Amino acid sequence: MLVGASPSVLRAAIMGGFTLVARRLGRRQTGINTLAITAAIMAGFSPSALWDLGFQLSFAATLGLVLYAEPLQTWFTDLLARRLPIETARRVAGPVGSYFLFTLAAQVMTLPIIAYHFQRISLVSILVNPIVLPVQPPLMIFGGLAVLLGMAWQPLGQVIAYLAWPFVVFTIRSVEWFATFPRGSAPLGSVALVVVIGIYLLILGLTVWRARLRPYLLTLGPVTLLVVFGLMTVFVWREAFAAPDGRLHVTFLDVSTAHPPAMAS
Repeated sequence: MLVGASPSVLRAAIMGGFTLVARRLGRRQTGINTLAITAAIMAGFSPSALWDLGFQLSFAATLGLVLYAEPLQTWFTDLLARRLPIETARRVAGPVGSYFLFTLAAQVMTLPIIAYHFQRISLVSILVNPIVLPVQPPLMIFGGLAVLLGMAWQPLGQVIAYLAWPFVVFTIRSVEWFATFPRGSAPLGSVALVVVIGIYLLILGLTVWRARLRPYLLTLGPVTLLVVFGLMTVFVWREAFAAPDGRLHVTFLDVSTAHPPAMAS
């Protein structure tokens, strides 16, 4: 109601609704299932939403949080626990996870989409996000109150808006300052869609392998693994050699001496 029903906002609203209903009914919520059902609902009502850049980035960032936020938090806590008491490690790992590791999980999953659509990736975003993230909750709270109270009485909404103003300025100025960094982004040129798909398949494949398939693969002999990887190599290079080279080819076919040559391209 406050920011418009863009696909990214609808994704968040539907997932938030599922979460509230699940808690009300006393049911456990699985993030990956909720995200998949949300995407299916949105695609059912509007298939074009899948091609919306905002939806793609929102979906990918949420998927990164669902898959990697908790493992990264656990890994960092265990790493600190080797040097610090467990309670101290948990207290330190909490803010680090919220402001850095969770951001890292979301960014890893959105980088291929950013590279495909913008032909460049930011090299300083890993620094910018943890800096501006702490001021976003008060910004949203005061901003939302300013809108609601301003609808009832504009002067009161204006007063609350002044409380949100420092957080807005800090966010904008931080982004603008980091944007002036030399070589703050890396131009990539055109990125093929097949490359993006391949990167996601690799990331998700490694995730599934680590979580489920690794124990089974360890029981296989080296000959079996070599055969599997060999077949995969054959099929991959077969498709690579069969792919077009991106150039125009013109072939002249002389079908009859009584007629001018036919041309096919």
